[in-house]
Amino acid sequence: MSDFSETRRQAVHMAMAAFALLLRYLTWWQAALCALAAFLFNLLILPILGGTSLYRPADTSRGYPLGILFYPLSVLLLVLAFPRRPDIAAAAWGILGVGDGAATLVGSRVGARRLPWNDEKTAEGSLAFVVAGSIAGIARASWTRPAVSPLPPIAFVVGAPVLAAAAAALVESIPVRLDDNISVPIAAAIVLGGLGLLEPGVASAALEWLPRSLLVALAINLPVAWLGWRAGTVTTAGAVVGAVIGILVCTFAGVPGWVLLFASFFVASATSRLGLNRKAVLGIAEDRGGRRGPGNAIANTGLAAFAATIAALSPHSEGAMLAMVTALVAGSSDTVASEIGKAWGRR
Repeated sequence: MSDFSETRRQAVHMAMAAFALLLRYLTWWQAALCALAAFLFNLLILPILGGTSLYRPADTSRGYPLGILFYPLSVLLLVLAFPRRPDIAAAAWGILGVGDGAATLVGSRVGARRLPWNDEKTAEGSLAFVVAGSIAGIARASWTRPAVSPLPPIAFVVGAPVLAAAAAALVESIPVRLDDNISVPIAAAIVLGGLGLLEPGVASAALEWLPRSLLVALAINLPVAWLGWRAGTVTTAGAVVGAVIGILVCTFAGVPGWVLLFASFFVASATSRLGLNRKAVLGIAEDRGGRRGPGNAIANTGLAAFAATIAALSPHSEGAMLAMVTALVAGSSDTVASEIGKAWGRR
């Protein structure tokens, strides 16, 4: 009989985030070696020392714990991705350890309000993620700030981890098979890294054209969202989230960027309805009769909206626009391939 305890596992998960404080003193390669050593420890030594009590039933059946192995690998990726920004790596690590752990503990104990796009997650758990992750991220970014030259602005240290925790909580709530120990730190790191590219001068200059661009975005997206809802292609929540994403993309990437966004939504929505009867019989159809919900919008276009924002408010517009286009093409291509495979695939 297994003596597994989710509380014990999450306590260890959260405690390991304390090691992020060492990033203030370690060089990037020293931190990378420590993360690699932690991975090898979890793989080879932890089971010998009785660490199997931290294994979930699925880990025991598999013979190794994916989540426990992914954790140090994600830390390794953070360190390698931001060798000169230990504050970003530390903040993302804190969001992974403390935010994700708090979400599991709170959600499993007091969670009562199920999220509309994922009935396995609760609003209480997601709120705990944002609050705990924000505090942990700010604390670690503040602690490691002296190791960065030039010093990051206080506004970044205080504000960026909050936005990163919110984004990571959204990603954690999306019903996908990707392990949280991978998706959460990646989401947090993308937001932190993107916000780290912003420059006050570029953002101030944007105030000249931002009001006009916002009005155009509202004029386009509000009617389109309403028409999509009336046509039954999106749920109510999906229409609201889609409108917000569309407004962001249209405001910061212009009408051409919005056209690409709309094209990606159109092909995803159309292919979701291909072979709908067959999919329903096989039990593999999209929920809600193929209507796109908020989870679909965030998963497929959320990154594109963020990249569009960075493109307009930083001096790295070309790279950010490339990221936006890549995100839209990748998201729509994945949906098209999946839906066509479900509709007509035989092998």
